[in-house]
Amino acid sequence: MDDDTIDLDDGGDDWLTTYSDAITPLMAFFVILLTMKEGKSAGPDEVQEPPAPAAMSEMLSEVSIESIKKIERELQVLRTEFELDEKLRITRVEDGLVIELADRALFRSGQAKIKSKGLGILAGITQILHEIDVGQSYKVEIEGHTDDRPVRNRRIGSNWALSSRRATNVLQMLIQGGIPESQMRATAYAHTRPRVPNRTSDGRPIVENQARNRRVAI
Repeated sequence: MDDDTIDLDDGGDDWLTTYSDAITPLMAFFVILLTMKEGKSAGPDEVQEPPAPAAMSEMLSEVSIESIKKIERELQVLRTEFELDEKLRITRVEDGLVIELADRALFRSGQAKIKSKGLGILAGITQILHEIDVGQSYKVEIEGHTDDRPVRNRRIGSNWALSSRRATNVLQMLIQGGIPESQMRATAYAHTRPRVPNRTSDGRPIVENQARNRRVAI
């Protein structure tokens, strides 16, 4: 028998020493595992665990904020290029950015077909959306809003139909520009969500307010 082989029948205690040498490192290994599981400090060489969900959320928020700031800057350039002035409104909200375009920037009165200048504006917005970091998950919702005046276009028939067609046509333009369908949706609100009152308390129309309420929000 080789010298390194333990003979359990010789009555000696050498095997106890060898067994002790083997089991001690194994016990130490389990102690380290238990310490890591309980979150105790294991010294300067401790293996770093991945960030907690809250920390991950903060990291993503910082990246999103940078993207939003970039979008805001480029929308200001777009405003100047197409002389939008008051026709373009940019508002930062808790979970993103709202881009509001007055209806006259995209459509003729009472119509849902996007006019040529509106196509250029939407092409610019699409390009800006493409510059968002591809690793980020984002959603684009297009909302159609009208004032409370009845629609005179018989082919459309109602403010619900008008706001729906306008929102859908804008969505289709973004799809044609390469924005994934799975990241978008269109919603019609007609006159139910005005930014400002359409009429005075006694029912008289406020023309300026009605113009502000006719919009598409992205």
